[in-house]
Amino acid sequence: MRFALYNNGRLVKTQDPSGNEAVFPITSVGLDDRGMYTCWYRTKSELTEWSKHSDPVELVVAEPSLPKPSASVNPSQGVSVREPVAVSHPSDLALLAVRDYTQGNVVRLALSAGVLLALALILAEAAHGWRRGRP
Repeated sequence: MRFALYNNGRLVKTQDPSGNEAVFPITSVGLDDRGMYTCWYRTKSELTEWSKHSDPVELVVAEPSLPKPSASVNPSQGVSVREPVAVSHPSDLALLAVRDYTQGNVVRLALSAGVLLALALILAEAAHGWRRGRP
């Protein structure tokens, strides 16, 4: 079999392994190596018929001269992107905490219901006393 490795549609390497598997090591990765890689193959008996290309694999190469960005999450502000041409190393992880306010809301609702019930009882007692002629 013959295997061919392509990067962004450009032939990078071919290989004729003894078996049915090829390995294409990239020993020194640079900015020129980034892009979408696909692989095709053909048997030695079918010199003109190639397989369909493989699923693409994207190789992202970071620009080491750029500083590591800092990322944080603030619901009232948006997140903007720097210059899209160069890519730096990834930032430190940002912790996004989501709190469950259900228990606090249940407590507040129960207290509100208790206050509302107390007010209703006071009004009922006042109305009852008013009907009996008490001021």
